[in-house]
Amino acid sequence: MPTHAAFVSIQSYDAMNTPNTPTRGGTASAGFFSSGNYCTTTQTIGACEVATCTTASPPAVSAGAITITGAAQPITLTPAADDTYTTFMATAPLFAGGESITFAAAGADVPAFTASITTPAKATITSPAKPTPQSPYLNINRTLDLTVTWTGGGTGKLQVALNSQSADKRLFCRFDASAHTGTITAAALATLDAGLGGFAMASIAQGEHVAGDWGIDVSAYFNAVWLDNAIVSGPTNFQ
Repeated sequence: MPTHAAFVSIQSYDAMNTPNTPTRGGTASAGFFSSGNYCTTTQTIGACEVATCTTASPPAVSAGAITITGAAQPITLTPAADDTYTTFMATAPLFAGGESITFAAAGADVPAFTASITTPAKATITSPAKPTPQSPYLNINRTLDLTVTWTGGGTGKLQVALNSQSADKRLFCRFDASAHTGTITAAALATLDAGLGGFAMASIAQGEHVAGDWGIDVSAYFNAVWLDNAIVSGPTNFQ
């Protein structure tokens, strides 16, 4: 059983956040920790994980240079002197959905490893409705179930991420993308604090790879969009 945490991740987004202004691009990132993790799951309720998260980076260790192949362009992540990895940023989507992405680490403090994942496709959220400029908050009643519906998404999961204003308490809910619907129960929503917070939705493919004593979360995200093709994220009001 691994006792250390790590992640390697690739992301795409292809949206239109303002009229005639596309928001397109992608990122790749990695982190390997000698102790701790950004988020620790404290409870599972249905399809949701309740997590306590920190904004401080856990102590980092190196897995050497990481090459990423199968994306729209080759990517190499190189550890800095403090063993952290700078996020790679692209101005065009790194995948469209269905590609096989391979992460290969040369090895250092963390043993060398190779892990692959099949990328998800972009999902369009059809419910709940997008907040308006006049009412910019997604209002969520924590005493009622919240149902999310979508089209697209490919294989993998549709993830709904919700956080309280403090940002240290988060809810990650994942549903089969092919179901095109998922319900977050009132019991799960009740774990979040009342008041302001934030939300984001994305299609996600996720797996775990073990290298020595490290459990490595391997993932690919594609940011979901609303019906007008704007990225699905913003502020919430938890009631």
